[in-house]
Parts: sequence; structure tokens; C-alpha cells
Amino acid sequence: MKNRVTGLGGFFFKTKDPETTKNWYKNHLGLNTDKYGSTV
Repeated sequence: MKNRVTGLGGFFFKTKDPETTKNWYKNHLGLNTDKYGSTV
């Protein structure tokens, strides 16, 4: 049996303007976000 990655730890950013940050991730990285951030 081969070992493989099944998940990746979280990245957490503290921001004063979460809506702007979520929009940046959506527009520049193509990540869909919800009120908790993004799940890949």
C-alpha cells in the first residue's frame, strides 16, 4: 500500500475586512468562498 496525502492542514488569516479578502481569493485564485472561507 502506498502512502499518500489525504488532506492538508488549514491556513488561517486574520483580517480587518474579510469580505474584501474573500473577494480577492475568488477573483485572483478562482476559489469559491462562503462565510467560513474556502474548502478545496
